[in-house]
Amino acid sequence: MAVQHLFSYACEWIGFRVDRYVFAVETLNWVGWFPWGDDVIWSQDGHYLATVIDGKWLCRDPLTPIRVPPIPPIPPIPPIPPLPPLPGIPPIMRVGTEPIYRLE
Repeated sequence: MAVQHLFSYACEWIGFRVDRYVFAVETLNWVGWFPWGDDVIWSQDGHYLATVIDGKWLCRDPLTPIRVPPIPPIPPIPPIPPLPPLPGIPPIMRVGTEPIYRLE
């Protein structure tokens, strides 16, 4: 079970991914998942949450097509991940995308 650290465009660690599931760092609550194995995060109730860019940066893309994800299986309790390394500089965002500063 590899942990993928997820960062805001303010270089803050706001979430992490374990398998197909995304958890918020502040609360360790399950906030979303990757139903299709791509880089798009969906909430448990089927709403678009974010897109992962370059494997660690979160943004909202208004051009993401609307899809109805299947009902997610309940994830196991996540392990507390180790602190992430420094994220570096975020990539340049595509016009029209919005940065994400908190997972809710």
